[in-house]
Amino acid sequence: MKWILLAVFISLSSVANARMYQWIDAHSGTPQLSGGPPVWYRSTSPGPRVVVFEDGRLLDDTELKVSPERRKALREAAYREYDERKQLGELKRLEQLARREESLRRRAALAEKGAEEAKTEDKTEETPENLDQATIDRLKALISSFDKQNTGTPPPASK
Repeated sequence: MKWILLAVFISLSSVANARMYQWIDAHSGTPQLSGGPPVWYRSTSPGPRVVVFEDGRLLDDTELKVSPERRKALREAAYREYDERKQLGELKRLEQLARREESLRRRAALAEKGAEEAKTEDKTEETPENLDQATIDRLKALISSFDKQNTGTPPPASK
C-alpha cells in the first residue's frame, strides 16, 4: 500500500512540476503533501521522515544522514525557495489586480464615451453586412445541423 501511495505521489509531483514535501502524519497515519517544508524539516528536533520531490525526482530524504553543515544548507535553501515562491505568487496576484482595475477603468471610459456619443447621435442598428434571405436560411440550417450533432435531437421548428 505504501508503494502505491509513493508511486501516486511521485506521479503527482511530476505533473505539478514543483517541489513537494511528503511525510506521514504521526497522529492520523495519513500521508501529507505540501509545497513548503514542514517546521521540523532538516532541523535538529525530531519529526516524521520527510521526502522531497521535484519534477518527479527524489531530491532529499531526511532518513538519510547528512552533515550538520549540509542539513543547515538544505533547510535554508528550502525556506528561501518557499519564501520566494510566496512573494512571486503575491506579485502575480497584485499584477492581476492591477490589470483588472485597468480593464475596469477602460470599460468605464468607453461606457462614458458611448453615452456621450449616444446623446449626440441618433444611431440605428444595422447588420454588419446586408444579408439576403438565402444567406439567412443557410445560417439557420448550419445552426440546426450543429444542434443536432451536439444534442442528438432536432431543435424545435422556428416560426
